[in-house]
Amino acid sequence: MTNNDYSPSLVSAIKLAQSMARQEQQSTYGVPHLVLAMLTESTGLKEILQSMQKD
Repeated sequence: MTNNDYSPSLVSAIKLAQSMARQEQQSTYGVPHLVLAMLTESTGLKEILQSMQKD
């Protein structure tokens, strides 16, 4: 798969997750980085979770 297979917002979230991992001096990024990036970016995940009214 190439970046062309992903939406622009997902590509942005992946790049942000990679950047977050580098800032934490981690050689790889994983699910926690991706979730945090998707919550930070306008992917809609934050709104979905808020609509569930869960902490």
